[in-house]
Amino acid sequence: MFLTYASSKTASIKKSRKYRSLRVVRPTPGSTPSRGFIKLGSASIACVLGPAGAVWRKKEGDYATPRGAFFLLFGRYRADRLSKPVSLEKLAPIRQTDIWCDDLSSFRYNQPGTAPVRYRHERLWRVAAVYDITLMLDYNLRPRRLGRGSAIFLHLTEDYQPTAGCIAIKLNDMRRVLSQISRAAIVKI
Repeated sequence: MFLTYASSKTASIKKSRKYRSLRVVRPTPGSTPSRGFIKLGSASIACVLGPAGAVWRKKEGDYATPRGAFFLLFGRYRADRLSKPVSLEKLAPIRQTDIWCDDLSSFRYNQPGTAPVRYRHERLWRVAAVYDITLMLDYNLRPRRLGRGSAIFLHLTEDYQPTAGCIAIKLNDMRRVLSQISRAAIVKI
């Protein structure tokens, strides 16, 4: 479903080209495995991955970014810090109680939830700005396999420090990506 905006930015978004894929290009062998670039058309956007780099066989807690092609499912943003980003993607505000389960012993493994809960989880509402805009990739969801990794997001970075396995970019780059991708965008790693 396309979002509508009553702003001057709407016209430029409708006229701009919508890309159906974001390609994450990893650095050459021998360089830092956590650094890479997102190719969006002819543009290159610096990004950071997990410190173990990109791998085909991801495991929970290995600090690696999974390789493959993944749909962008939905997004969240911090409405108390940012105005709603201009995007064709469906974005909803993050609530203080939003979490993501990463507990291997829970039936809610690799699913969103609401705190308080007894199982281990990651809070999406953070003091750091890394989750101020977060896009969920469809990694390990259908079917969910225990131990194959959870919560793979395209989110923000302030300093290009390696993630726990997600892909992170600067806020201005995220705004650019959101304004130029189609609703059916795929992230290819």
